[in-house]
Amino acid sequence: MRQSFIQTCKLVRQDIAARAAYEHKQASFFNSLKMMLNPGVVCVILFRFQVFFYQHYLNPLAGLLQYINLILFAVAIDSKARIGGGLVIIHANAVYVSRYVVAGSNLLLFHQNSIGFSPFLEETNLLPQQEGEVRQRGPLIGDNVIIGAGASVYGPVTIGNGSKIAVNAAVDTDCPPGSVMFGVPARQVAKA
Repeated sequence: MRQSFIQTCKLVRQDIAARAAYEHKQASFFNSLKMMLNPGVVCVILFRFQVFFYQHYLNPLAGLLQYINLILFAVAIDSKARIGGGLVIIHANAVYVSRYVVAGSNLLLFHQNSIGFSPFLEETNLLPQQEGEVRQRGPLIGDNVIIGAGASVYGPVTIGNGSKIAVNAAVDTDCPPGSVMFGVPARQVAKA
């Protein structure tokens, strides 16, 4: 399903509103303009238009925006990643999101995150389970999820709504909704 230019602008608006809420600022027009100078906001806006161009078969423009994001901010989000509105990247530095990621709304990422399919499980990620049925290839992330600095989420895992992934955690198992995951490998230590 291709998103229109209006839908892309609405996603950008949701992203800026989520950033304003995170910074405890009012989402006014002037605050939104000020926030567009923030690298974390700029890289999210570039990603949204990258997806728009990709979905409308303008791959050179999508590739250019992805390259600009990578060079300026070290943020590599694939055009095929499906991320809902309210995406916030706190520090635009060394963030990788693969094409197999499906995330809900209000995803909060810090720096040095790696989210995608596991190279160690590649053969099981890409093969069909049974005739006509395809396995989930990458993480399925719910709504209102926070992924701390340096954390990795990989493989065909499901992160429940409202979960929090601690700093430097490596998540390779499913997380129930509202859980706090900590450690390498990450295990549930509390309920959020």
